[in-house]
Amino acid sequence: MVFLSWDTVYNDKKRLLHLFEKEYGISPIELFSEESNSEICYIGYRFKKNGKQISIKVPHIKDHADRFSAQHHKWELLVNEKRLGIYKNAKEAFHILNQDVNVG
Repeated sequence: MVFLSWDTVYNDKKRLLHLFEKEYGISPIELFSEESNSEICYIGYRFKKNGKQISIKVPHIKDHADRFSAQHHKWELLVNEKRLGIYKNAKEAFHILNQDVNVG
């Protein structure tokens, strides 16, 4: 398991944020992190679409040196804080979101 600094993880996710904004026409998309306990931190994207709060996030393990490693590469898609599904990557979650007229 490879642990990376917060800056490395953040910059990687931030780089993709601009691609998602352009590809799916969603703007602005916010990059966020939330800790669920001392060891797990969710990192992902948050935005509004048609009045609904959308979050796409992946759990990361945080080590004693505050470095992060994806716990698994399964991204959760939440609409108004209710889980819609789990996807193999963020792009797949954005694609599903873009295709599902009931979501947005």
